[in-house]
Amino acid sequence: MSATTDDKAEARLLDAVARDPADVLDLLSALRTELGTSLARQEGAAHVLVHRLMRAGRLTVVGRSARGLALYAANSGGRQADFEGLASDGTAAPKGVARAARSMAGAVRDPADRGRVLSDVRAHLESLDASGAQGAFGRVKTTVDALRRVDRGKRAVVLVADGGERLRRFLWHEGPWILGATIVFVVLKMFVVSPYKIPSESMLPTLERGDRVAVFPLFAPDIPDRWDVVVFVRDGVNYVKRLVGLPGEEIALWQGDIYIDGALQVKPAWLNEALRSRVGRWTLGAQDLPGFARESRDGSTRWWWRTGQFEAHAGGPLPFGLHDGYAVLEGARQSPDLWTLVLAFGPAGERAEGFGWALHLGPDGVELREVRGGDLTARPEAAEGEGLVRVPAGPQAGGTRLELAYIDGVLRARAGSWHVELPREAPVGDLSVGVVRRAAVATDLTLTLDRDQHWGYGGGATHGVPVAGERHGHRVGEGAVFFMGDNTTNSQDSRFAAVGDIPVDNLVGPVRVRIWPPSRVGRVR
Repeated sequence: MSATTDDKAEARLLDAVARDPADVLDLLSALRTELGTSLARQEGAAHVLVHRLMRAGRLTVVGRSARGLALYAANSGGRQADFEGLASDGTAAPKGVARAARSMAGAVRDPADRGRVLSDVRAHLESLDASGAQGAFGRVKTTVDALRRVDRGKRAVVLVADGGERLRRFLWHEGPWILGATIVFVVLKMFVVSPYKIPSESMLPTLERGDRVAVFPLFAPDIPDRWDVVVFVRDGVNYVKRLVGLPGEEIALWQGDIYIDGALQVKPAWLNEALRSRVGRWTLGAQDLPGFARESRDGSTRWWWRTGQFEAHAGGPLPFGLHDGYAVLEGARQSPDLWTLVLAFGPAGERAEGFGWALHLGPDGVELREVRGGDLTARPEAAEGEGLVRVPAGPQAGGTRLELAYIDGVLRARAGSWHVELPREAPVGDLSVGVVRRAAVATDLTLTLDRDQHWGYGGGATHGVPVAGERHGHRVGEGAVFFMGDNTTNSQDSRFAAVGDIPVDNLVGPVRVRIWPPSRVGRVR
């Protein structure tokens, strides 16, 4: 009955203007007589029908009525009269009336038609408002949507009198985008992306239990890049892990680092940042701190902390010594101050003797030194060891920040805008951090220590993955790859016989985006 109600209404509109021109209020009166209850609570549709007849060239505007509205007549091929809208009578329309009229007019693209629609709708709503029958107009949004469709030449079911017409309007109006969205969803799910829920804590801190991620399917013979987070299938079970070994490579874990074919793997900077985790943050003042050795001599104050043992991963059962880490020293500095930030390996007590690096900041600039067996906290002019870098004219006052990091065999140092990266080899041992300050004014310093990712061995590791102190390891099979969870002390992955090397055919695809929960939506690195 879809066309029937619309056709009956349009026929009545044309019949009403066949003898004499009429404005929209006259046309509405004729429609109420013809349609009765079919028009109830959807009178706004009359404006859509008039607009459709105007676009089809079956109605034309021939002037203004006594009410100042557009005067419609059957189109006989004559010139349509100009119409710029209702002349103001000095009164303001009620707020709701004005807003609804603007919404209706806004759905029309042609300015010449926009003024006509604005005037007609305003007059209609004001007449309903005066009689207390505002509800007869119907939902403004529904009418606006229909008017927009008609204005753009699309099919539209404007008036509905029964369930069949309502269904047809839904199919014509909403069906195309619903069908399109369904097709896009199916295509995305089959060929582009699939959702996946993280079932465990094996990928902490990258992914948390309950996270939902988007997985991009692979197409043979593609293999994801090293360090990608990937979903794969093993014995009907889905896993999500990080790819660390490619076909035919020999992989070994030593001192928390990954070696491929005997060479230490230097992780890209984006992965270092993604896996960086906090060890501690301390305020260094005059007070003693738990775990710190402190002394004052030579006019300076020295703090020294041995990292000792820590849990390498959240919930991990095995403690490890800190081998790779980031130290950041911040505070307010006066011109005569001298600061030293130290990273060291091996035996270290109050005198901090051993192997390590010292980043000195003084009135003359910045100096980075490498010390082997001497006093790491000594002033630059008295320090033994190799001067790696010297930068004159460092910052003299105000806020200051020093950074030292040893990550994947690379020493990184930064002071203000100056920074340097140097490949260095450190002895086996736990990392310690020290601070020396010769201060003109006693103020506190803040020391932050973060750790790099520690790739653990896992108690039940197989496949020849080595114990500490060995650099040879397991040879990944041809046509297969090797996976590990970021939370390696609590991850069932390729180190275990139950999982082992994963055939490339078992790979589902890389994880690129976290889509749930809202607070964690973003790219997965």
